[in-house]
Amino acid sequence: MISSEEAEDSEKEDEFKKECKEVVAYFSHQLLDSLQKTTRLSLDALKRRVFVSSSTNFGRLPYLPQTTVKPEDVVTFLKAEVHLAIPHVMMVPSLDDIQQAINRMIQLTLDVSRGVAHWGQHHLLKSNNQGEGNVPASPSALGKLQKKEETVNSVRKAASEALQDFQKYKALWTEDRDAKVQQFLANNPSLTEIRSEILHYATFEQEIEDLKPTVSVGPIELNTGPMKLALSIEAKAWKMLLCRYLNEEYKKKMQDMISFITEYLKKLSRPIRDLDDVRFAMEALANIRDKEIEMDMTMGPIEVCDLKCSGYESQLE
Repeated sequence: MISSEEAEDSEKEDEFKKECKEVVAYFSHQLLDSLQKTTRLSLDALKRRVFVSSSTNFGRLPYLPQTTVKPEDVVTFLKAEVHLAIPHVMMVPSLDDIQQAINRMIQLTLDVSRGVAHWGQHHLLKSNNQGEGNVPASPSALGKLQKKEETVNSVRKAASEALQDFQKYKALWTEDRDAKVQQFLANNPSLTEIRSEILHYATFEQEIEDLKPTVSVGPIELNTGPMKLALSIEAKAWKMLLCRYLNEEYKKKMQDMISFITEYLKKLSRPIRDLDDVRFAMEALANIRDKEIEMDMTMGPIEVCDLKCSGYESQLE
């Protein structure tokens, strides 16, 4: 039979174990509660960064009703670039890639709490190949996760509109440069038309240079640098091609003028000995006078093209 002393010791031991379990349960509850709170705060912080752009529509943050925010004070959460992949204008990374990155970020946030073990359960972390944690995320945290997974859909329209703004330059990469320039020159353009055509592409270059370096689309900051570079290259290609064709066209006309001048210099260099020589010289001078207006009209466009095309490889020789 068990003595009263042994029974008392057993009772004390059971009481001690009970109190230990209560302490463990208390701190386990505190741990779980802390992890759930920190997870919720982390997701709330992510929510504020992801959805802060919605405030710019009315200048007020939805989660701080009395606080106004200026658009220039909003710091975007994600960064992307605008690229020209002829014939498309696209975001890099794409919205789907950005959504996957956000989902991955949320998952990693949740995995922090799932990777924390209760006292005495560390061996479970090593044997858990599936990565399932021992501290579950709170239902509210999971609800925020589901809501944030729709983030990209909320800015898809705005992103499409931002990319659509670059379509006004699509003639630079969609039209056939050679065909259009040749058609322009085939119409024997006037001096004003030539100047206007060259200035047209020069204006494009200036507009492209003046484009904003960044565009904010919701929580995403779009860097327009790659797109500006691509557009600038396309605009310069148009201008250089036009200058090259003008160079070839007016080089031929200059050669014709030089041949004409050389020919008539030889004719006027002949000594005058009789009336036939006088008549010959008078006819040569008359032809030169007739050609003078045509030569002046040719020299004007050549000078303009030489000036406007300066700095390019196709500068008139």
